[in-house]
Amino acid sequence: MARLAAEGGIPILKVNTKGEPRSAVGYNLMLLLGLLQRLGLVETKDSDVHSAIEAIKQQIAVLDPDRPTESNLAKQIALELFGRLPLICGGGIFRGVARRWKTQLNENAKVWAFFETIPELLHNTVESFRTPSTDGPPITALVLEPGDGTSEAVSRYRLVPEMLKRCGIPHRTLKGTGESSLSQLLGMLILGDYVSYYLALLQGIDPSPNPGIDEAKGLLSEL
Repeated sequence: MARLAAEGGIPILKVNTKGEPRSAVGYNLMLLLGLLQRLGLVETKDSDVHSAIEAIKQQIAVLDPDRPTESNLAKQIALELFGRLPLICGGGIFRGVARRWKTQLNENAKVWAFFETIPELLHNTVESFRTPSTDGPPITALVLEPGDGTSEAVSRYRLVPEMLKRCGIPHRTLKGTGESSLSQLLGMLILGDYVSYYLALLQGIDPSPNPGIDEAKGLLSEL
């Protein structure tokens, strides 16, 4: 891709980081945020970035492996998802985060997981709520709710847990915290990363290697 971009005279932004691509999300996000800022497409205050970083540091401290389960939200959620099929629901600023949760659960914990967007799931997925899973692991839903939504958006987020409750589906609502959208986004993203890590440990799995992805890449290289 880099070669084709160079041949076409398209600018290339290289991100040189160690580890798996999924661990470089912070580098990629800040690089793109800076680029969009320079292009005048978004406006992000330096104070928002600094406050988001400080909030992340505080959050990591309470999600640390040394923190006991009673006061560690990520460990609690991992226990709730253990042996179950995670359904991650999110919208607004958490639309992409819901997908990130799903892929982190796939790659780190090596489990099936799905994500749905709000309010779209209210127009289709809700029809499946009343059909229990009988052949596989039971579903547990997580609703990612932004903390600064409009009254209309909030009502939609409240509706999803209510319908899950009526259908007897275990669920938990996770509300974004932070002074800015950036703080909320990064905070929810990090929480999901820790949950996937602890779920991997519960299963006795090393979250680092991805043999399935490696196999798929090998097969693709043969095409």
